Formats: sequence, C-alpha cells, structure tokens
Amino acid sequence: MNRDKDPFDELFEKVLRDFFDREHGEMSFVDIFEEMWPQLDEVDEERLRKAVDERRRASGEGPFRFGFTVRMDQSGKPEVRSFGDRVEDKGREPLVDVFDEDDEIVVTAEMPGVEESDISIDVRDDRLVIEAVGESDRYAREVSLPRSVDPDSIDMNYRNGVLSLRLKPS
Repeated sequence: MNRDKDPFDELFEKVLRDFFDREHGEMSFVDIFEEMWPQLDEVDEERLRKAVDERRRASGEGPFRFGFTVRMDQSGKPEVRSFGDRVEDKGREPLVDVFDEDDEIVVTAEMPGVEESDISIDVRDDRLVIEAVGESDRYAREVSLPRSVDPDSIDMNYRNGVLSLRLKPS
C-alpha cells in the first residue's frame, strides 16, 4: 500500500543510511542513536500515535516488537533483516467516487492491473469493502456509503481498470 512513511520508517531509514554511508569508525551505532533521540521530540505526536496503533499486534492489544539484525555476507555487503510484529500490506487504496442517486448508489474505483475475477466485494449495511489481488497489483479500500444497501443487489462492471458498482438501497 502506498502510504506516507510513518516516524518509525523514517528513523529506521536514517539509522541505516547513517550507519552504512559513513566511513568505518567515523560514527558508532551508539552515536547514531544518540543523534536520533532529539529528533523524536520533533515527531508529530498524532503521527506517532497513529503509527503505534497501526503496528499493534493482530489482537489489537499490547505493544508491538520491531528490530533488525545486520550481518555481512561473504562479499562484505551488509545484509539487513527485520523481525517483529508486522502490519500486513493490503495493497494500494484505489481512487473511489460514491454517487448517491435517487434509486441507487453508484461507486466507481480505479484499479488498473487486475482482472475482474481478482476482485472481491463485501457489503454490510452502509460499509463497502473492495479488495483485489492481481499478479502484480493489490488493492484494498473500505468505503462508507451514504445509506444502507441490499448486498444482493450489486451490479458489478469492470472495464479498462475501472470498477463500477450499482447498489440498491435497502
């Protein structure tokens, strides 16, 4: 999913960049972390809170774990592996438009790169979930509908990367 980098991603990238882009012995790993701590004060508290919520365990409770190991391979290149509780990448969010017409609700979603058979739709009351997993593209989006709809009334059309749904209000 293309999303803005959260504060953890930004700090992790900075640590790796600083550690591996400097000459050996110029700056220790501890020095890099000591330099990083003041930057935490500058991180927007709301962004940090959101990042923590996104990375909570699947159960939705408790802290999350994240770490990494760095090893040198035989050629001397660093090999970085991360571990911990990961957030599943559900793919990109498609661009979606919702139109509330007199006798139906029309939803269009731009999802190029998938086939119609790759698309799944789930409707519950006034919530619509669109997911698609193609060979190289993934999409996922939950949409609030202006009113409850009949889940059995879905008329689906997918052409040229654009999904069009027509739903009857319940």
